[in-house]
Amino acid sequence: MIYIMSVQYSDVPAGGIVNVPPAIPNGMLYRVKQIMGVSKQTLKIVPLSGQTVATNGQKVIVTLPPNSLVDLSTFEMNFLGETQHRGNNVGTNVGNYVQKAYFPRNTASLIENLEVKINGQSRQNINQYGYIYNILHDFTCGFDAVGKNKVGCNSDPSLKSVYRNGQVVRYAGYPLGCTSDTNGVLDREDYTIRQWLGFLGGNASTSIIDTSLYGDITIEITLAPSDVLMLSPVTPTLTSYTSTANNETGISTIAGSAVQLTASQGTGYTLRDIGFQIVRYDMPSSYYQAVAGVLESGAVFKLYYPNYSSFMSTNQPLQKTGVSRFNISTQSLDMVISTFQVQDRGVQQAPILGLWAANGAGSLPGDSSFGFNTGATNTGLTAVASGAGEMGTYTKSFHFGLTAGWPKTLNNSKYFVRNGEGIQNCTYIVGNVRLIPETIPEQFNGVLRAWNNQNDILGGLYPGIQSIAHYQTQFYAHVLSLNVTNEHDMYTVSGLNCSATPMSIAWEVTSTSTAPTNIDQQATSNGNIWRTGAANSATPIMIACYTSRLEVSAGRQVLTFT
Repeated sequence: MIYIMSVQYSDVPAGGIVNVPPAIPNGMLYRVKQIMGVSKQTLKIVPLSGQTVATNGQKVIVTLPPNSLVDLSTFEMNFLGETQHRGNNVGTNVGNYVQKAYFPRNTASLIENLEVKINGQSRQNINQYGYIYNILHDFTCGFDAVGKNKVGCNSDPSLKSVYRNGQVVRYAGYPLGCTSDTNGVLDREDYTIRQWLGFLGGNASTSIIDTSLYGDITIEITLAPSDVLMLSPVTPTLTSYTSTANNETGISTIAGSAVQLTASQGTGYTLRDIGFQIVRYDMPSSYYQAVAGVLESGAVFKLYYPNYSSFMSTNQPLQKTGVSRFNISTQSLDMVISTFQVQDRGVQQAPILGLWAANGAGSLPGDSSFGFNTGATNTGLTAVASGAGEMGTYTKSFHFGLTAGWPKTLNNSKYFVRNGEGIQNCTYIVGNVRLIPETIPEQFNGVLRAWNNQNDILGGLYPGIQSIAHYQTQFYAHVLSLNVTNEHDMYTVSGLNCSATPMSIAWEVTSTSTAPTNIDQQATSNGNIWRTGAANSATPIMIACYTSRLEVSAGRQVLTFT
């Protein structure tokens, strides 16, 4: 067959009409894409009314730059996060050691609700944002993503490092805070949110949009309640601590001061120096003239983006059974994710990390900073050298727990537990079609299929999902995938079309023959999934993942279609 290379791939010398095989490897093609007359810069955006400080439960509002070509995939929120310590509880404690509060894993966990408004009208409103984000994150982000997001995104709160007087100092294993250590008495660090759900974060079919075509685009972020925070151990009743070198950092822990009561600062958190950044592109004037001409001719630009709605049902006992359902009308229902939220998820306590039926991980001043031998009950190892102090110990961290085979590896607040204990199998009912029942192992395989993880070696699961048992107790979700999962060359709309008539989606749960008995529980839950002696129950939550679209026409006419 005859090809003219200058048309398809590159400039060809005179007489360059050549015979080319009908199929050749891409690596043999001399081709390039040249974009000319484009410039870009990173813009800093301050929240409306200059609001640079916000506390738990408050709202942060920011408007995208007007009349600008902005890249939604580069949108980020930066802030200095700061928790409040809980004091030392009683006057018989050392005065300078306090119970420390920690931010949850993943900075996006601090968002409870995200709403996008265009010209004052709501176009996307994602409730339970942080909970949904954690589900999607843990089913798609492996070791590489967790490692990258340790910087700024708090992907491992059990092992945090700060710069102090020329040295990198780490705080490991959720240690107590020390008021003599201004860096470590609070979880106080520069954080960022750079990964988003929905319209933002490069998830839309077009990531670079011209805001002059849309009008005012406002992002309203409602911060999560203080329930999402985690706590270090309570300060033990001791009169003094010895200043001992921490073997892991080479820094001496700060000795205890006189016995005294140190009052709690409160139970919340504060974000300071809040700011946003986004990349803006500048194109030649001919581009803007061409776009205006296309719209004036009656053309409509369509922007597709993922959307999420959550539906709660009535509480079910630990031995779960019952049917939950919702109705939805959408052009593309891509996926349904169903799971259970555990009771007391709003009670601040130790992280879900550590041994079964024991307190969540947390370092005390007398713990080993590094040295250990075999034989104890707290970590499976006995400390032979104390000195954890306010810097903590690696033997209470997430990575140590992976090597030791800990059964609790969520490494996050109880607020984000997804529990599937007491389930024999589950069945989805789509309209009048009853699908096959699936056991817990089959549901896990369904998770892999939903994101093509069984074939995609570049994706992955959160490292804490070590087994079916870990998946069922802390990371559980039953996924109904309704779209094509391996299309990546362009944004693909391929889910179930139920736009004409609302579709009913039901989730039927069948319980095990007997209730599980060896569950993770204590009389007072402190990094435990359940409570001893309590009428333990869980709340079903179903999450609809679907595709919405905006249709933009001349005169900033914007229509929303779900």
